[in-house]
Amino acid sequence: MARRLTCSEALATQQPAARGGEDGDLAVFALSSQKKPLAENTMGSSVYSTPVVSDNTLYISTREHLVAIGAKEP
Repeated sequence: MARRLTCSEALATQQPAARGGEDGDLAVFALSSQKKPLAENTMGSSVYSTPVVSDNTLYISTREHLVAIGAKEP
């Protein structure tokens, strides 16, 4: 199994935590003693910075793009 280089700090809100890496994957973990990811999303480019939450939107900065993930307003 290849070792992954993690390049960002984990963002922990109330639940869950997210962490990106040089391989372009963003892993989402439950806040628990288990290290098994709940989900892994391919961002298409390296994630070097810590994800940020503002106004119910998750912002993820990759090497090439700024991605905003949030619910549509009614």
